[in-house]
Amino acid sequence: MGLKCMDKSEFRYQSLFCEENIWHAVKSLESKLGLDKLDVLLFINSNRSILLMNQIPFGDSGIGCWDYHVVLWDRYRQVILDFDSRCSWEVSGSDYFAATFPQQELVESHYRTTVRKISGENYLRSFSSDRSHMLDAEGLPFAEFPTWPTILGASQSLKLSNLIDVAYRDSRISDYPVGQFAETEILRNENGKE
Repeated sequence: MGLKCMDKSEFRYQSLFCEENIWHAVKSLESKLGLDKLDVLLFINSNRSILLMNQIPFGDSGIGCWDYHVVLWDRYRQVILDFDSRCSWEVSGSDYFAATFPQQELVESHYRTTVRKISGENYLRSFSSDRSHMLDAEGLPFAEFPTWPTILGASQSLKLSNLIDVAYRDSRISDYPVGQFAETEILRNENGKE
């Protein structure tokens, strides 16, 4: 698996802006690793209420619901990077999925998660967010905004509002139930069958 690529503190980070944190991580890793082995994973569902475990922002229990969550999967080193996880930085994909997702068959359907996979290159080049999802009805921010400018990829064709919509379809994305993704994508790569 090799050495750790970068320390977590070397990346840009703003609480509650996982999609932008991951965009900056992809950009930082582009020159170190290239983009061909980096995938961005969005955790979504139609209710905008995904149940995750071992998340730092949820306090002592680590259990809570996000409306969506975004992490980076480095297939070359077979690790997940999640700024908000209690798991170690650059944790193996199988350990991350086991520690982060409750068994989906035991979870009410309202909380079951879809994994949406996008290549690092498509995310870096095409992702955009105007941050409107972080504004209240009066246009005021729910949380402190990042100090960096909004992200507007070259084509701006992968808008955050579309990416977190389960019904959205695009040839650049693939959707999986959590268990299927862990089995077919994570374990296959860890077993060297990519």
